[in-house]
Amino acid sequence: MQRSPLKHVRLQQLKDAGLNTVDFLWYPPGKLNEQEVADFFERHRRVSFRQFKEDGRVGNLREIFDVRNLDPLLSFIKANRHADSYAIVNQGVDLKANTIRGCFRWFDLYAFGIEFFIGQGNPRRIEKKKDSELIQIYGDIESGFEHSRCRNWDGAYSGLLKELGQMTRSFLTGFRPIIIEFEWHTSQLGWKPDNWLFWEWRIEHLPEHKYSERLAKFFSEPA
Repeated sequence: MQRSPLKHVRLQQLKDAGLNTVDFLWYPPGKLNEQEVADFFERHRRVSFRQFKEDGRVGNLREIFDVRNLDPLLSFIKANRHADSYAIVNQGVDLKANTIRGCFRWFDLYAFGIEFFIGQGNPRRIEKKKDSELIQIYGDIESGFEHSRCRNWDGAYSGLLKELGQMTRSFLTGFRPIIIEFEWHTSQLGWKPDNWLFWEWRIEHLPEHKYSERLAKFFSEPA
């Protein structure tokens, strides 16, 4: 089974492909430059700290988001950094903004599914949402949206969502199916900056029967 690269590598791959990401620093296990973090904070004035291990099966490690004061940020890192973890220090974003957040799935080079909500948090919050809270869209990049197969969608944001498909269609075409986490903001931010923000991508590994269930969400007619 092919594994997705480490988080910081995936973030850099999105950036290298021209997709807008937050500005970020990353550190291998046992490393962290406090002066570099302080300088980074001075540039952005709102910063998040995340950490992870190479073994993706390890549970969540302590993180802190959108910190707007340097001293609490550094104190948190000193108290909670695992010596054997990788770390990402990134530009903070407003998690309380009610905006579009979710996942874009490329099933192959043409067929896609978009699953998103409008609200607070981050794109991964879709995993805790009920189906009734999610907008689910199926389409083909050449023929457009299959409106009869979409769920909880009245056609809103269609222009933005078409843009999203065009922006990501050429990303790592050798990997399918993949998931790309995204969100959209009314103000521009990130390294470009831009209204679109991409957080990570990952290969979708599902047993055949589970993958069929996932596809059924998008390919079946709504109840």
